[in-house]
Amino acid sequence: MLGLTLALPLLTIIADLIGLTGGALLCRYLLDMPLSQYANRVIEAISPTTFWVGVIRPRCSQCSSPWPVVIAAWQVRGSARELGRLVTVAGCRRSSS
Repeated sequence: MLGLTLALPLLTIIADLIGLTGGALLCRYLLDMPLSQYANRVIEAISPTTFWVGVIRPRCSQCSSPWPVVIAAWQVRGSARELGRLVTVAGCRRSSS
């Protein structure tokens, strides 16, 4: 849990920077847009609130995601096959909501 708490925000920031860099390259070479114009558009589109939501939201889902699966595991009566079935169903329900 500690590793995810530290690594997840860093990976989010790295992924954001890679995405912005890729967007800049595409705009520059495919659309012939100057990099200064791209930078201005990015600054207009992304507020500090957007950045912090992207960094904080994964932590919230990291803490809430396992609980449906844990609760399903507690409800197991019988075999390991039943455990696998209930945990899979709970995980699928969580990912689809």
